[in-house]
Amino acid sequence: MTGDAVAAAIAHEVKQPLYAMITRADTAFRWLDRSKPDLDKAKAQFKQMAADGHRAGAVIESIRANFKKAPRSEPRSTSTTSLGKPLP
Repeated sequence: MTGDAVAAAIAHEVKQPLYAMITRADTAFRWLDRSKPDLDKAKAQFKQMAADGHRAGAVIESIRANFKKAPRSEPRSTSTTSLGKPLP
């Protein structure tokens, strides 16, 4: 899988719960902005937003865990010089 494909997959997985949170926030504000606010329906949206936030966190943790499992590549050179100049 190319770096671009990995980035696209990660972006998709993270954006999904974030967009759900935005949609739920907009909906909750509409429930609150009525002449007679519906607090129960707004509360339900806020609870779902919290669940979406936890889902986004779980996605990020899953991605981090996958990268931790991946074997680390060794540096290409263990030399103390590069192009004849000492490395800092």
